[in-house]
Amino acid sequence: RKLVIAGLSFYMVCFWMIPVGIVASLSNLNNLAKVFPFLETYLDEHPLTKGFVEGFLPSLVLALFMNQLPNFLPVLAKMEGIPSHSCIDASVLSKYFYFQVFNVFLGVTISAGTLAIIKELLERSVSIVLILGTSVPQAASFFVNYVCFQSL
Repeated sequence: RKLVIAGLSFYMVCFWMIPVGIVASLSNLNNLAKVFPFLETYLDEHPLTKGFVEGFLPSLVLALFMNQLPNFLPVLAKMEGIPSHSCIDASVLSKYFYFQVFNVFLGVTISAGTLAIIKELLERSVSIVLILGTSVPQAASFFVNYVCFQSL
């Protein structure tokens, strides 16, 4: 059972990355304007709303989405056959850590500049380390806002 749940957890991490990537790619106003062209003029006219949409809204959506995980992860731990509540909690925390690292850190970092990254990869072969090195500074404000929002 443990191996099946480990595989299921791996697939959950992979599939959870899809909505996280969508949220992260929409955190960039240029990408948001491509999806919703009418927002560009509205946000240019309303700087307060622009600051909210650019700074706070993506962090809020991602935090709400990631806060759904603790509802699913104990079920996986119980299916795994873990007998005690403390071991279930340890299993949930371990799985939640992997979700945070792979989905929030790597998913947001890669998805924040997805269009630029894909274009750069197609034009010339660049290593993933170089891509992450250039994407992290672009996503820094998102991470600061996300951590501040999570600390509330």
